[in-house]
Amino acid sequence: MYCRNCGRKTEKTDIFCIECGNRLRKDKKIPLVNLKEMPKKYKKGLLSLLTILIIILLYIGVNKYAFSEEAVIKRYIKAYVNNDYQTIISLSGLEEVKFANNNIIKEKYQAKKNQKIIIKSITDNVNKGEHTRTVSYIIDGITKSTNVTIKRNGRKYLLFKDYIITSTDLLAKNVLFIVPKNSQLTVDNIKLDNNFIKENKENLVTYKVSNLLKKNVKISLKLANGLELSDIKSVFNNEEVDYRELNYNFVKNDKSIVLEKNLKNAVKKVIEAALNDEYDKIKDNSLFTSSLFNDPTFIESYNKLKEKYHNSIKNFDINSLEVKNVKLDNKNNIIISSKIEYSYKNSENKSHQASRLITLSLNDKLLINEIQLISLLYMFK
Repeated sequence: MYCRNCGRKTEKTDIFCIECGNRLRKDKKIPLVNLKEMPKKYKKGLLSLLTILIIILLYIGVNKYAFSEEAVIKRYIKAYVNNDYQTIISLSGLEEVKFANNNIIKEKYQAKKNQKIIIKSITDNVNKGEHTRTVSYIIDGITKSTNVTIKRNGRKYLLFKDYIITSTDLLAKNVLFIVPKNSQLTVDNIKLDNNFIKENKENLVTYKVSNLLKKNVKISLKLANGLELSDIKSVFNNEEVDYRELNYNFVKNDKSIVLEKNLKNAVKKVIEAALNDEYDKIKDNSLFTSSLFNDPTFIESYNKLKEKYHNSIKNFDINSLEVKNVKLDNKNNIIISSKIEYSYKNSENKSHQASRLITLSLNDKLLINEIQLISLLYMFK
């Protein structure tokens, strides 16, 4: 049998001419590839080719839906929205970051959620190095967006690209903390030692934290006098956190318990002295500085309080004093805003209960050097 196109001799089983490729047999039922009649060497080659093709297709599919940059971004956004802190740490490469470890992320974020999320769009990648991409997504019909920073981090399983990704809403870089000298700064329950010091001036020390979770940063400051203050705030990239701008609460310890008791007694003594015209009784009290009694504002307010309520109030008592806010000024005076709950009887012998806010200032030895009595001028009915 010969090929009608080129004249080459062919076998009866041949479907195509091996010389020119011309089809030799017109029977449509005959398959183009007959594995049973195909020589072994061709059969092995075809199977190898099919295997390689399947592997390539599998690689393309797995890479696209599991290891591509877009796949990593989608997985990260879903984890971030659902407080999946283990996935967040894994994708962000934060395992070794002291201020963004598993326990801290778990503490800052609520319990893991299971919200359904639809990724609407991801902006194009126009940079081969570290870059930012904006992700738009839908939760419960509401469209939101966030920015993520992503960069190559070598290979994963030798076949796929590996990435490190963080949300610009998650991590703050190079945060500075300015605190008084001879104080101990603790950030997210980690004490900052000399390795974190960026600048050491005469009265101030500046600490630098390279990577810090933005959300609800716990800042604790232990002063030289043993008083410990704390605040919680969110931080941003390259932010300077100045200790004088924070709004603290007392960290409960023996020092703060004694101080709150002293504050209550001090306010009570001042008011009782005004009600009973006994100014000299508070001058010698160890709760106050001597400078307080030379302060014209304090003296004027005290006299007004005395003139208004002297001999008209009985059975006055402060039931409780609650510290609402604590600040530090440039001279490291401790400014304390407190709420007092008190009871008394007026000139008609009627019992009353009321509350007032009062602000006091203490020096570094925790002695009161200022009391704003102006807020108490209308404390009695």
